[in-house]
Amino acid sequence: MELYVTDLDGTLLNSECKISDKSIKIINNLIKKGCNFTVATARSLSSAKDILEPLDLKMPVILNNGGFIYDLNKNENLVSNYIENEIAKKVISEVRKVNLNPFVHLEINNENKLYYSGLFNYGEQFYYDLRMKAKDDRFEEVIEYDVKNKKVITIFLIGNESELNKIYNVLKKKFSELQYHLFLDVYSNYFWFEINNINATKKNGIKFLKNYLNIENVSCFGDNLNDISMFEECNFSYAVENAHADLKKIANKIIESNENDGVAKYLERKCKYD
Repeated sequence: MELYVTDLDGTLLNSECKISDKSIKIINNLIKKGCNFTVATARSLSSAKDILEPLDLKMPVILNNGGFIYDLNKNENLVSNYIENEIAKKVISEVRKVNLNPFVHLEINNENKLYYSGLFNYGEQFYYDLRMKAKDDRFEEVIEYDVKNKKVITIFLIGNESELNKIYNVLKKKFSELQYHLFLDVYSNYFWFEINNINATKKNGIKFLKNYLNIENVSCFGDNLNDISMFEECNFSYAVENAHADLKKIANKIIESNENDGVAKYLERKCKYD
């Protein structure tokens, strides 16, 4: 049994942040024929669910860079890796000390909220506008980030590379028990810095699915640096043509770009012989 796992943004999704009609048709046809297919994304369930709606997914999906594994059929998390409240409070304090303003994604009584203290650069505004178009109701502007008695899913910042690198170096020294992802957003050309539970990696997500589904072989598709850990765990790895140069170096094969339906077209050819 083989499982195929793809990243979303920059890999399966095109520049319009969508799965093309062509890719949807190909992938759904393959799933119908028995192809085991799922996704591993940095996105949360809230921002991924509508995008994934056209796909007839049967397998659990990897969310928040591996922080959560979600069963779409049962509507429940199989794995949940939250950030401890006290650590989250300290991280937010360190970030605020250098006049940066984090987004804090948390869960309150099974309801998702996204705290933020304003929009201060183009990257933040772009993200906010994009989520508003999707009618995302999680956003709540706050003066103080109160995370007491709340489940913290992730903390993230959007800005330029140099300022995010500085806080990255500070936090990594003080909080080695957390997982950090710094990467370029393919839509806004601003950098994102995500802070998660230490277990939140796509590599750990793949490991879980292997055991949970009793699968030996996993092939994966990606484009960015947060896909490196996934590539390390999979038997075969494929980077799209538009992928980061460092990811291409470790990929088994380079396929067509996300704009040319690279993942779907490769799967269509590959699964003919499985």
